[in-house]
Amino acid sequence: AKRKLDNPRQLTDWRLWKTVADDLNAGIKACFPVDARFADDNIKSLSERPRKRTLQCLPSPILALLNQCREMALSRV
Repeated sequence: AKRKLDNPRQLTDWRLWKTVADDLNAGIKACFPVDARFADDNIKSLSERPRKRTLQCLPSPILALLNQCREMALSRV
């Protein structure tokens, strides 16, 4: 019995772009091999930077109200 999965695969746009991207990626990696001397610099450049400003927070009265609501909900359980 012949099924749809037995037919040859069609070349879709996505598959074509994926193939081209894989070939380009392999070519770039071949031209610029990873140098172990720069491993620390690579990790530093990819790591998250420290925050320059503090995180925003709700005002104190709202936080107090939320805590009261949480305490009431926990006491009911």
